[in-house]
Amino acid sequence: MRVIAVGSAFSIVAATAVPYTWPPVRYGLGDLVLVPGRGGMGDLAQILAAPGSLAAILLAANVLLYIPLTLAAAVGWPQRSATILLAALLLSLSVETVQYLVLERVAATDDVILNMTGAVMGLAAGIAIRNQLSERD
Repeated sequence: MRVIAVGSAFSIVAATAVPYTWPPVRYGLGDLVLVPGRGGMGDLAQILAAPGSLAAILLAANVLLYIPLTLAAAVGWPQRSATILLAALLLSLSVETVQYLVLERVAATDDVILNMTGAVMGLAAGIAIRNQLSERD
């Protein structure tokens, strides 16, 4: 499970912290959206009305990418829940920082909130799985 957790972290970086074009062209900083509700969650009614839209897919991806990471970590590293959540938070903040400073993309508080929602969901599922596995022994 530890290998899956580490692989998930690399997958998150590969999916979210790579340039759209190669070679990357550097002109300046990206956009920074610090007010919650103004980034990926800003148009929630519109996203719900058009679940196949790019905005809806990005919202779901921000949650779903972090579930396998923390699920596998919770099973692979028992008794480390706080450390797992801290690692997920640091990964999310690192990705947003790279997107803003290096990739000229949008870094948003909403993305971190969505990432941590997925991280908490994955951690809860991992703890439940771990508890079921320990009951069998």
